[in-house]
Amino acid sequence: MTTPVSADLAISADVSARSDDRAEMLVISGKQPSSRQRSGWRFLLMSVIWLGIFLAGGVTGAIIHAYWLRATLLEMKQNPDDMPKRIAEIMAYDYGLSPAKEATVLEIISEHHRRVQNLRGEHAPTMESWNAELEAKMSKILKPSDFVQFQKKFREVNLIWGGL
Repeated sequence: MTTPVSADLAISADVSARSDDRAEMLVISGKQPSSRQRSGWRFLLMSVIWLGIFLAGGVTGAIIHAYWLRATLLEMKQNPDDMPKRIAEIMAYDYGLSPAKEATVLEIISEHHRRVQNLRGEHAPTMESWNAELEAKMSKILKPSDFVQFQKKFREVNLIWGGL
């Protein structure tokens, strides 16, 4: 049995009207009409990936900053006579100082630097004896292999962070 053409058009129009109604209801409810459902696991996966990238960037930045800081402090410790000039140049740049004011800042910082270096020189024997005393006490507590590791780390930290 064949269906008249007008009946086919009527069925097609009815299905089309229902599709339009469904799409309109989705728009009203705030949902996007889509031919397939979005999966929650894809959103979760993308969120985890973006969070991982963000955290990896933070960790990388922290590690780079730590290496830079260590290198800068070690350079300052190994070349202390260059520091007053570098500080004066940085201050002149940061605060827009004239050459005359930069020279005055250099003079002030150099005097302070000399006083600090003299104080360090006066107290160096005391600090060395205290460090030797600390190492002797630690050598009695730690295993020899552990003490070697401790001594290496202690001397490095002591060199960088203001010891001798």
